[in-house]
Amino acid sequence: MSLAGTAQTAGGGGTGSPILISEIRFRGPNGANDEFVELYNNSDAPFSIAGYVLKRSNGTGAINPQVTVPAGKTIPARGHYLIGNSAAGAPNNTLFDQTYGTGITDDGGAAILPT
Repeated sequence: MSLAGTAQTAGGGGTGSPILISEIRFRGPNGANDEFVELYNNSDAPFSIAGYVLKRSNGTGAINPQVTVPAGKTIPARGHYLIGNSAAGAPNNTLFDQTYGTGITDDGGAAILPT
């Protein structure tokens, strides 16, 4: 199966945001709560992600905010920021830069958007 669609840029000035979701898992070997979303800064400069919102969707089309990145958070050039389900437990929680408490459904999706 192949995917088709039209990409959308985010941010102002027509330059788009260098932040993208580089890896995602909605269910891991430890079950439904074993999940994370990894953000990547696809640029050669640090980039502020303060106020960015991770949104989740499900198979019924509902879209909800999952977590908002707090003030002062920056991803270094070519760096990562890991957001994960707090119910994943140790040792995963020590790897997360930020956590959330509501799982993303297996039939869902995720997006990262600036506010």
